[in-house]
Amino acid sequence: MDFNAVQQGVSGLNMAIAQVASQTGLGIMGVQQAISNGNLNIIQNMKDCCCGIKTEVLQQGFNSQLQTVEQTNTLNSNITNQGYENRLSTLN
Repeated sequence: MDFNAVQQGVSGLNMAIAQVASQTGLGIMGVQQAISNGNLNIIQNMKDCCCGIKTEVLQQGFNSQLQTVEQTNTLNSNITNQGYENRLSTLN
């Protein structure tokens, strides 16, 4: 990448910040602070979203495991009961 292109990009960014500063009355430092705060808010919102999704995925996994355990217990119980009934029927 060309140094002049980088310098022009930085200059353009500075001009844009100065333009926003004049439009909002915040001053350049105020605009830079607002940009910085905005970025922190975006990062915080992304973190909250990702953590929420992670929690939901984990909860779904736990629910699925619980359902599998419950189904297994029901099958075991049914098999055991059927075995008892078969034994009782042979005794009668």
